[in-house]
Amino acid sequence: PYLRSIIDAATALQSARIDLEAADVPAQIIFRGIAVREILLALLSNALMHSGRDRATRRVALTDWQDGFGLSFQVIDEGTGIPDELREKIFEPFFQVGDFSASENSSKGLGLAVARALSARVEGTLNLIAHQGHHTCFELMVPARLIVQ
Repeated sequence: PYLRSIIDAATALQSARIDLEAADVPAQIIFRGIAVREILLALLSNALMHSGRDRATRRVALTDWQDGFGLSFQVIDEGTGIPDELREKIFEPFFQVGDFSASENSSKGLGLAVARALSARVEGTLNLIAHQGHHTCFELMVPARLIVQ
């Protein structure tokens, strides 16, 4: 339900499809859900803007991370990809790949910068992990705790 609500929010203002793939995620975990929601909304908005087919895929999986338990979220788009020389520059404030000034989906180039800063604030990481051909994949990793009953 948590992930579905984020997808519903991301697609509320546009006709788009976001596929959700989730595997082995326990029902009761503790993590910074409000911050993660904002980061994922920024990533999904970015993916939908740059995906020429109005599609994005989000995956969530459990992972061992930072000597403990964490969550890994991936947002994958089907856009044109990101050149190697822009791999870190895309996280700088006001930087935009392509010309979106005339687009009705115009952004200000702040989404990825804010998302990365927010991920650091919750002791997580946000990185571009793949960008070959027509696929771009961002991975958000955040610490989490399993609720033991």
